[in-house]
Amino acid sequence: WCQVLLVCCVAGLGACESLKSLQPIKAAPGEWALKGRLGYRSPEHNGSVVVTWHQKDDVFDLTFRSSLGLFVAHLAGPVRGPIELTQAGAEPVVLDNPEAATARALGVGLPLTAVSWWIRGAPAPGRHAALGETFADGFVQRGWTVTFGKYLNNRPGRITLTRESWRFVLVIREWEGA
Repeated sequence: WCQVLLVCCVAGLGACESLKSLQPIKAAPGEWALKGRLGYRSPEHNGSVVVTWHQKDDVFDLTFRSSLGLFVAHLAGPVRGPIELTQAGAEPVVLDNPEAATARALGVGLPLTAVSWWIRGAPAPGRHAALGETFADGFVQRGWTVTFGKYLNNRPGRITLTRESWRFVLVIREWEGA
């Protein structure tokens, strides 16, 4: 019996360890960065861009490049706005909020204020989030369904955001910082 009990305990600990990566990240403000690829689709637009995102507290710096490395757009500012948007071949413009800036840059608006929390594995604060049966099932917040497909060093490595006919898939290949 002792040997069976020991084997069961070890197997149980191993299962707990694998579930650990499916827990929400404590997404406190701080400094962090990621690199990855963002695919997006809506009835009017679809495409993909290489993403470099640096965030320090509530201020972000986000660059989109084409698959060939060509500059597409740069967004910078506090997550609640105003946001400076620079696009290839155009003068910088200042927009009221990040969603308007991503809509102008990609043709599809993305709520960056909430996304800055979602991509770290947590619902955005101050808004109700309907959770799935387990955290691995994701959650729904602000009308967006957020799901996680894989993890990279205990952080989300693939995040899918869907709302009506819009779909974004962010595949992260590198995380730094908090």
